[in-house]
Amino acid sequence: ACFRFRAGGVSRDMQKTQLVCVCVLVVLAITASAQFTPTSIGDRLIRDYTQYFNLPITIQDATAAGWKNSNSTCDPNLGLAYTLDASGATKEHPLVLYFTTKGQIAGAGIHVYGSLKQNLVNLGFWRVVAHDEYSISVTFRDSSVICTGQESDLPLGDRLIINQDSIAFPIPVIEKELVLNNWTRGSCFAGMGHHWFYDVSSHGNMSWEAANMLPIVPMYNAGKINAFFFASSSVQQGLLDTHMWEKIRCLICSCAR
Repeated sequence: ACFRFRAGGVSRDMQKTQLVCVCVLVVLAITASAQFTPTSIGDRLIRDYTQYFNLPITIQDATAAGWKNSNSTCDPNLGLAYTLDASGATKEHPLVLYFTTKGQIAGAGIHVYGSLKQNLVNLGFWRVVAHDEYSISVTFRDSSVICTGQESDLPLGDRLIINQDSIAFPIPVIEKELVLNNWTRGSCFAGMGHHWFYDVSSHGNMSWEAANMLPIVPMYNAGKINAFFFASSSVQQGLLDTHMWEKIRCLICSCAR
């Protein structure tokens, strides 16, 4: 799924990578973790590349739009989970939005179904939920404010942390810090920004193996975070429904082997 904040072509090497992408565009301004320079990440969330759908950034707006609280207990690293189905994330509606107890957006996550690369599971990027079901989350705020009832003047937050409740892997929100931390720059898509990739095995030299590619791909515009997408090696779209993932296009097809 691609989340567009404010923040693209594909090299021949990328054709080796087994990926099917979901696009949830999120327009926001974000600060990074303590490891990187913090900065506001934006003022809105939007999903899906070329077909833009606004996502709620407050519990009030989420409830009005039909999202349901699927866990009544606030996780201090994630927040209160809201999904479109009362039972939680499903294959048809896999997106999860997390909110603070004050009602502000705290992050987003997604559930993926099918067989995924075991290396990324072992490293903690994909969390096992059930047989052939996995999840990943990206948190936008520090854990000290998520469940404490504090109100922030930042509509979205100030960081991007993968699975803050476990591995707490930070993604820089300032583009220049990617170079210093062995990320690889990709192409630029209009409306999304420059794509950056991270190889968890070589840390700087892309192996272009799906088992080694970080399943979150951030995009930057004018040096700041603009968007990110979730990348899955297992097809999530159905024959008649995208299940909230980006439509499979020729570009995506050319990336899969």
